[in-house]
Amino acid sequence: MKKKAWYWFVFCLALQGAVATPSVATTQKPVISVAQMNKASDTYQPIIEQRYFVFVLELLKKDWLHQSGKSSLGMERWSWRDFMRWPTPSLLYAVRIKKSRFAIGGGIGFSTLQYSFKSDKKENFTLRKKGKNNTEYGAIDSEDLGGDNWGLIQPSAVKYSQWNVSYMDFLLGMRFNSVLEQSREGVHVWLGGKLGVRLASATTIGYEAHDAISSLYRDNDFNLNRFAFSGQIGIGYRFVGLIGSYTFTPLFSDGVLRERDSTTCGAIKPYSVSFYLTC
Repeated sequence: MKKKAWYWFVFCLALQGAVATPSVATTQKPVISVAQMNKASDTYQPIIEQRYFVFVLELLKKDWLHQSGKSSLGMERWSWRDFMRWPTPSLLYAVRIKKSRFAIGGGIGFSTLQYSFKSDKKENFTLRKKGKNNTEYGAIDSEDLGGDNWGLIQPSAVKYSQWNVSYMDFLLGMRFNSVLEQSREGVHVWLGGKLGVRLASATTIGYEAHDAISSLYRDNDFNLNRFAFSGQIGIGYRFVGLIGSYTFTPLFSDGVLRERDSTTCGAIKPYSVSFYLTC
């Protein structure tokens, strides 16, 4: 009897162990409130380009001259020929200020000035260098047309007269982008300055000969200042924009003498507006 009772006792223990539910440790999922979710979204930090390059290509540009004296150079205010020039590139490297929308940028580029001289019914005009610190503005004569070719090219054959100057520029300024995480999206603004180093300057006289338009190209420094310091301001959207510049230094080192009335022009300073593409 005792042996049988022992068997029942062992059987009950085994049965209890088989049907007993083991205790499993469970972890409670955290509950995130709406306020915590909003706070997390407010602290989201997008990936920002801390440093980036900007390439600018000026396509259409118009230049004018600010002349302070009573005597001035006769330039066309609007001429379609002034837009006929090669595009000029610039490359900037910008560094953001503490991951803000503002960046400090510097770079190098090229620029040109191009002007068309006014003409009347009888005469066309040009620039000529007479000597050191002696630049003259006057009517086109045989010397301007090639001397020995005076019998072949008459003043009445002259169709236009132009003058252009080219520079290498060193740029420095501040750039603003409306889109923080994309430097090439949205609205951008540029405010800065540039130091131009003159590379070349020349006059071009276009004339008609044998039912065709030809040109005389004369390379000369015309006593221009070697350096030109300018201020710039520009605004654009995505890959297009407009930029204006004003040169604070006089264009000529010692003024220009008007041949017609023997008066000297005052300080002559260029200013420009141009349309550009950027990427």
